[in-house]
Amino acid sequence: SGGILIDDNPGSITSTYTIGDGMTGLKGKLNSYSGVKQFIPQEDPGSPTSTSNSITTTTTSIADLNTDHEPYESEVITLENVSISESDGSAVYASNNDYTVSDGTNSLILRTSFWEADYIGEVIPGGVITFNAIVSEFNGTAQIIPLPNQSQLLSTNEIFFNTFSIYPNPSKSGFVNITSTGSEAIQASVF
Repeated sequence: SGGILIDDNPGSITSTYTIGDGMTGLKGKLNSYSGVKQFIPQEDPGSPTSTSNSITTTTTSIADLNTDHEPYESEVITLENVSISESDGSAVYASNNDYTVSDGTNSLILRTSFWEADYIGEVIPGGVITFNAIVSEFNGTAQIIPLPNQSQLLSTNEIFFNTFSIYPNPSKSGFVNITSTGSEAIQASVF
């Protein structure tokens, strides 16, 4: 259940990996950056040694992470029933930004450290969501970094406008109807 951050800023790893791939023979140096233990690779270990490995996550709470995040550091966790404070229906995720995730009582920093993540530039969802993240810290303060490729981070649980409706929701056929209750034309993008 251990985890370590691999920081490959120099680009030593040139092989392609996806979430769930195994990696062996990695060589490099251990380092600490603002309190996070990290591994800096010095050469490419080659192709994945296994693929499609399942990642077991631990469901935890913001209160637990704020009390003691160290047991979870650099591991993938699941946060359930939380909301992102900056959501207003039009605000989008920006790379290397801090957001506030809350369970209604406790809050924690959500950091968008992965510039290539699919949610960068997408509208921050409203309402209550559940998602997977990597636990990190910055100078002793816990923070989480959402994993890419999570539909929860690109979904909209709350619609911030009341001049149109969408049905059926959810759609099992892949088709939805969008109707406007106003006299103005509307434009919709569906993801």
